[in-house]
Amino acid sequence: MMTYGGKRTHNDDLNRFTQSAILIAGTTAVSLVIRQWCIQVLRNKSKGEASPAALFARALKTPSLLWCLAAAMALATYLVDFSDKELSYIRLGIASFLIVSLTLVAASAAIQILAAYGRGQNLPIATAGMSRALIRVPVFGIGLVALLRVFGMDVTPMLTALGVGGLAVALALKDTLENFFAGLHIMVETPISVGDFIRLAPEEEGTVTDIGWRTTRLLTTSNSTIVVPNSKITFGILVNFNQPGPKAAVSLPVCVSSRSDHNLVRKLVLEAALSTEGVLADPAPIVLADPGWTPTHLELKLVIWCERRLGSGLTKSAVAFRILDSLAAAGVEPASPPAGVK
Repeated sequence: MMTYGGKRTHNDDLNRFTQSAILIAGTTAVSLVIRQWCIQVLRNKSKGEASPAALFARALKTPSLLWCLAAAMALATYLVDFSDKELSYIRLGIASFLIVSLTLVAASAAIQILAAYGRGQNLPIATAGMSRALIRVPVFGIGLVALLRVFGMDVTPMLTALGVGGLAVALALKDTLENFFAGLHIMVETPISVGDFIRLAPEEEGTVTDIGWRTTRLLTTSNSTIVVPNSKITFGILVNFNQPGPKAAVSLPVCVSSRSDHNLVRKLVLEAALSTEGVLADPAPIVLADPGWTPTHLELKLVIWCERRLGSGLTKSAVAFRILDSLAAAGVEPASPPAGVK
């Protein structure tokens, strides 16, 4: 190495910088190739998205990039003549990369395992957005504390300050915290799950697409999204059409003349219902005399079962049209209009 008076010259520093940059770039490129090969091997060995190999591959996808860079920097410390100060900075960077990457691995792996296990056990928390927040907050908090310790920062005063300021923050974020704990209540009591069709009000109904840490999102039948505060779900009146099961009972009236043969009408109505796509044979459709004979007509009620509430309106409409065609073809006299109506 060329020196002048026992000190490095500008050319020496430039050469070391160029040498270290080329070494780090080359080592990183080789590491990236090895990383891609390892991930591909894991994917090839995986038996489905929920297999351990697939979960491990997804968890390592992003953090492994930092490992490649950390490996290149570590190799450079052995092959390039750095000063003690420069070495301390490089080692600090390597430690930071490792802490951040391990934190990302822990958070990602926990989320992936919970999602895979939850789908098999039908746990609503596994598919809700709030579950990811509940995992990331403590894991990232531990990673941040470890990172601050690496930089020589004492976290005790920070924790004390957070404790003192926690009360002021809680008062300022009262509504946000209320919705957060309401979300926790939803996770524990499970009045709803992702995929359920629910109704909060006549114009507030839809399929639950996500349960977040503050709000729950519903997808309506008109393909729009309703954002509902979690507290409204826990403190308000809720109708869940998927509990205890997704099957939905739908009723529609059948009105004919009071002189009609009720046995024939009942037979035609049942045949029309069972021949309509979307109507379940088990439980079977039933016809009730409700309210039965009135002063002007005979009114029956048909009760059918559909696979789920969503889409049952279309099935009900199809059954109604088929009943009208069947009654007309059989010559069944329609109901007389109310008095005064022509």
